[in-house]
Amino acid sequence: MPVQNAEFYDAHWSRHSPDSEVRYWPLWDAIRDIVGKVDSLVDMGCGCGGLCATWPEATRPQHVRLVDFSAVGVERAIARCGSLYGACTGAVADIRELDPMDYDAVVFSEVLEHLTAADAVSVWENCAGENRLVVGSVPAGEMKSKGHAQTYHDEDLVRKLYRPDGIKTVGCFLIFWRRNG
Repeated sequence: MPVQNAEFYDAHWSRHSPDSEVRYWPLWDAIRDIVGKVDSLVDMGCGCGGLCATWPEATRPQHVRLVDFSAVGVERAIARCGSLYGACTGAVADIRELDPMDYDAVVFSEVLEHLTAADAVSVWENCAGENRLVVGSVPAGEMKSKGHAQTYHDEDLVRKLYRPDGIKTVGCFLIFWRRNG
């Protein structure tokens, strides 16, 4: 269960300014470098679409699905990204209950820390399908955000997310990062 509910994030995204996203640009660059060029991508917990709105045209996927449990976030993400992609769809949904369908890549940028450890592992496992790239980022160390259900100090989550069952994934990458301020 997320620490904050959809109403909290509806209010957050309704007052959000894209100017505040500059602190995430180095992280988003790292995510885009890992993903590379794919045909289709799901942005789980897309917020108001910052990651996909800043995706360089040369490596932009043809089809993007923007998913968040905040209706305001998805609405703003579609408004920002809809004209940038060949096909851009949105879904107001709980990522814990969503099937990533037939997408080449699934991205979680600053999402997993908002879920309990059990939910984060369950969501990751659900997305780590055959021939699918999964990329996530989480803040490393203590964070003072009231919206975080957990913090990451070591590679514990990476160990939990390792797939010993033989499913062939294109790759699973988890980025631990520290931001200043």
